[in-house]
Amino acid sequence: DGLELYFVSDRPGALGGPGDQDIYVSRRTSLDGSWGTPERVPPPVSSAFFDITPTISLDGLSLYFGSNRPGPFGPPWPDLWVSHRASVNHPWGEAENLGAGINTPLFEGSIDISPDARTAFFGGVTAEFVFDIFVSRRRSRDETFATRVNVPASFNCDGHDFGPPLTPN
Repeated sequence: DGLELYFVSDRPGALGGPGDQDIYVSRRTSLDGSWGTPERVPPPVSSAFFDITPTISLDGLSLYFGSNRPGPFGPPWPDLWVSHRASVNHPWGEAENLGAGINTPLFEGSIDISPDARTAFFGGVTAEFVFDIFVSRRRSRDETFATRVNVPASFNCDGHDFGPPLTPN
């Protein structure tokens, strides 16, 4: 709805100490209104670990992000996680790891989800330690994502490819 802006910052007071990054949000009351003072998104989203690349679903009820918090493959490298809320006026719930279909022992981040929440595009490090764009699909919101697939070669180059945002259509 254009009323919330999520971003990452390493500003003083980070939950993991100096150099850590937390997720912040700024809000406004209308599309032509001024942005409010940014506030750290509280735990369980922001944590004492490295929390990065937030993406919010179009309905505003799911927040996807990278974090190197303890999980199936991390730390030290970030995995992709999601937190849900019942409405835009409710707090974010526990962070859930998106699972082995998307995450690996290497770095994953910068995810975007289709409006039906069944397709995820994201950046991930390959075995050659190069960032590529991957896609993973699932049949419904309630299922886990299938094994990730590298998008066609025309998208990925010999260098690093990262940060694939989708348009709503």
